[in-house]
Amino acid sequence: MRKLTLLPDGWPCDLGECPPGLFLFEDTVCFKTEYGAMETVGPVNVPGNEIRWTCGSRADAYNSAGEHFCVGTPESRERIEVQPLIAQWEEG
Repeated sequence: MRKLTLLPDGWPCDLGECPPGLFLFEDTVCFKTEYGAMETVGPVNVPGNEIRWTCGSRADAYNSAGEHFCVGTPESRERIEVQPLIAQWEEG
């Protein structure tokens, strides 16, 4: 029977420096995309589709439930220490 194991991939690092893919924060497996988090461009006090969005420079990450990874403040989130992970199949 095959078993999927998550292993550390390098050393712990800041979320901002973490490569895209799986990472561990405390006891939660999370996922970082290769894209920046969506940020508004221009005024945000306009109705509906008039708000413009862009890919920002902050990390775009999600927890294991698929919700946005929102630990700390948007400014401090980049400096939160996480552990990059790699998935490996093992024959058992």
